[in-house]
Amino acid sequence: MVGIIDEAQLFYPLGTRIKIGNNYGTVKYVGEVCGHSGTWLGIEWDDGMRGKHNGTVDGKRYFQTQLPTAGSFIRPGKLGPCATLEDEARERYLNYDSSNVDASLIREAQASFQASLFEVVGMDKIARKQSKFEQLSEVSVDETPVNAAGYLKDLTNLTTLNVSHTLIWNWEIVASITEQLPMLNNLNLSNNRLVVPTEAQISKLEPAFRQLKHINLSNCGYTDWKDVMQTALLWPDIESLGLQENSLSQLTVVDCNRIFRKLRELDLNCTNLMDFDQVCKLGNIRTLRLLNLMENGIEQVQLPECEPQSKLNMFVSLEQLNLLHNPIWNEAEAFNELDKLPQLKRVNKTPHLKSNFDEMFSKAVASIAGLQFVNKAKVTAAERRGAEYDIWKKYALEWLQATKLGADALREFYKKHRTYLLIVNKYGSPADFVPRTQDKQSNLIKIRILNQRTGEIWEKKLPRMITVQTLEGLVMKRFHLTGDTPRLCYVDAKHPDLVVHLENNAKTLDFYSVQEQDTTNGDKVEATPPPPSTGTSDNDNNNNTQQQRSLHIAVIGAPNVGKSTFINNIINHRVCPTSAKVHTTRKSNTAIWTIGQTQLVFYDTPGLVTQREIRKHHLDQSFKSACRHAIQHSDIVAVMQDASNSWTRRELHPTVLDTLKAYAKLPSFLILNKIDALKSKRVLLDLIKTLTNDTLQGRRQGKKPPTRDAVQQQLEVGTPLSQRETSWSHFNDVFLVSALTGNGLQELQDYLIGAAKPRRWQYAGDVYTDTTPEALIVESVRARLLDYLPQEIPYNLKCKMEYYNVEKHVVYTSVLVQCPTPRIERLICGESNGKLRQITERVTSDLVEMFGQAVSLTISTVSDGKKTA
Repeated sequence: MVGIIDEAQLFYPLGTRIKIGNNYGTVKYVGEVCGHSGTWLGIEWDDGMRGKHNGTVDGKRYFQTQLPTAGSFIRPGKLGPCATLEDEARERYLNYDSSNVDASLIREAQASFQASLFEVVGMDKIARKQSKFEQLSEVSVDETPVNAAGYLKDLTNLTTLNVSHTLIWNWEIVASITEQLPMLNNLNLSNNRLVVPTEAQISKLEPAFRQLKHINLSNCGYTDWKDVMQTALLWPDIESLGLQENSLSQLTVVDCNRIFRKLRELDLNCTNLMDFDQVCKLGNIRTLRLLNLMENGIEQVQLPECEPQSKLNMFVSLEQLNLLHNPIWNEAEAFNELDKLPQLKRVNKTPHLKSNFDEMFSKAVASIAGLQFVNKAKVTAAERRGAEYDIWKKYALEWLQATKLGADALREFYKKHRTYLLIVNKYGSPADFVPRTQDKQSNLIKIRILNQRTGEIWEKKLPRMITVQTLEGLVMKRFHLTGDTPRLCYVDAKHPDLVVHLENNAKTLDFYSVQEQDTTNGDKVEATPPPPSTGTSDNDNNNNTQQQRSLHIAVIGAPNVGKSTFINNIINHRVCPTSAKVHTTRKSNTAIWTIGQTQLVFYDTPGLVTQREIRKHHLDQSFKSACRHAIQHSDIVAVMQDASNSWTRRELHPTVLDTLKAYAKLPSFLILNKIDALKSKRVLLDLIKTLTNDTLQGRRQGKKPPTRDAVQQQLEVGTPLSQRETSWSHFNDVFLVSALTGNGLQELQDYLIGAAKPRRWQYAGDVYTDTTPEALIVESVRARLLDYLPQEIPYNLKCKMEYYNVEKHVVYTSVLVQCPTPRIERLICGESNGKLRQITERVTSDLVEMFGQAVSLTISTVSDGKKTA
């Protein structure tokens, strides 16, 4: 028995990584278990729900797991064979066919470092290049049983290596790989579990990593920052480090004499860094230029105190900070704090729920002096001037009061508004914007309106509260202008160098501080008629943004009511994959439709389901969170109901009702879809009355609907919303449509265009979606598999992009379908691959419609590691 135990310990030392099926784990114990004969391996699974216990069985502790159900015992004989990097690389790159070319590493690196690190060429060219094994520069062996290096003499030209999701478990193995690859500079070790090296191991292994520049340690199970710093001693001069999806809520100050001496990029996405004080502990990394803090739950940005006109001696090289998807509640305060960073040029942030992109953009530009980009939007000189003018006017009274109270009060004011002194120095005193309380202010102001083309001047007394839109109409009528609306700006009499564009036509003259002046000239509003030429200049493009309007619409409903088909048809472009089965849409998709000066942004959401349905169908919790996320970024909610389903059409889905209650302050409207399938349209009137509690009819008879605040209060105190909890009494309107035939869509389009808000577009006018082409292709394949395969089979398949490239106006792409068993793989392929060819042809047709250009698509299947084209 001792010999057996020693043999198992020899092959499976503590810390060894193992894989059974799709589940990865770490060996924590080797030996006997009381009451059970033979040798057992104690495993801590990466998936905390995969095991049965925490390492304790029948009251005896054998090992300890982090989660209570992450541990279990298995027999050594249950484990499959392992492989070397050499063997797997030869298997993948020498035994190739035209659909076996791996490009996942290229796309991953391009996305991670936001640069085209690698040339992506045609599939045949890559295949020919990779067949010459010794010429390979990029290799990916992800999701293989690699746990050793092998003999890598033929891979000495390798610069990029992906060994994510393998069985590599210690840094000795990694060093045995890197020391054989002198050209290697980019190493992906994500989704592995690596034992923290000792000081002796670091001294021995450190030379093997000196050529590395980029390391990805995403989701490697790190929970202690000290373990990261200890490991970093192996590669002290690394330039880019990915630590996303490791739970590192507490940090300590880094010794930059020993580690991170040349670190330029650090990714801490999804690491539970909720406290910005912890982030500040990284401030002494003087070479850091990019810091990613996405999705960490950060609510407040707080940096150390410094004088208003000074910068902090921390993060001295930081140029880009990513704060997307953090619930920062005070945007103005956060941006004011970020102005303390000496080199910050780019900020990425999601707008607050009570804000929008335009408001956030203006606050950021006005509050951070050197800012050049907000998300992907470049800050123009005109936008900076407008943002600075807004803040100059907004805090004029507070500034004047502080100046009267003395130096200390003024210093405190400048701490709260760090850029204000620069703005005052640039534009002068804002005292003129402070109302004179001793004088009774007239409701009328006299302004001079200049037609810049003809030189004609029109003097007119106008109400202070007149909107820019009304003034535009008056100008067009007075100067007999036709065509496009004139662009208005005004020049302040006391500050003639300051030209303020009246960009938002819903705002009033009082908002822009157009004032009655003592002199007869007063303020001068300049009306510039549109030029007669048909050419478009840069200035025209800038001014077009002043008239832009947009509306964000969240489309929600029960599964399979036709949301994706509706969105595809209303924007007249296929961007949302569709099928006849439920749960085709598994995450929120964005579809954009731009017409004239209006942009409509639709969020296609997964079908709303109850918690019971999530458990029954093994669905992700993202089915709920995706819908909430879409609504939080929307101006209005569209609820879609299937009018053709006689079983469900008279009741709103309970999760739909719960969602409407949670966001009762947002306006909503009802869409009854699939009316083309009804034999009699008489049922529609009764259906509208039932689903709305007949509230729309009451409104048409003159009854005022309750306000949104009243609705919210009604919900909070528990008053019944209606006689039945199957309807919603607060829809603004109802539309009858057929998404399939297009019937009723024009009326709905007009309604949404009329509801659009004056603000700058979030997307370019020629963009239909923000989803990547690769993701659209994979989702299109998955959707057609749902159509062609019976029952639950397609839900158990995984689709993975293998290759994507556009060459000479042709999209070349390859998708791999992972099957759980060979039987299912045979079912997908059909006799002589007939069914697979049908699926490929149907998806190709979808993609041609989607991209508007030729598509060359290959779909391959794989089961048990064997691949079939």
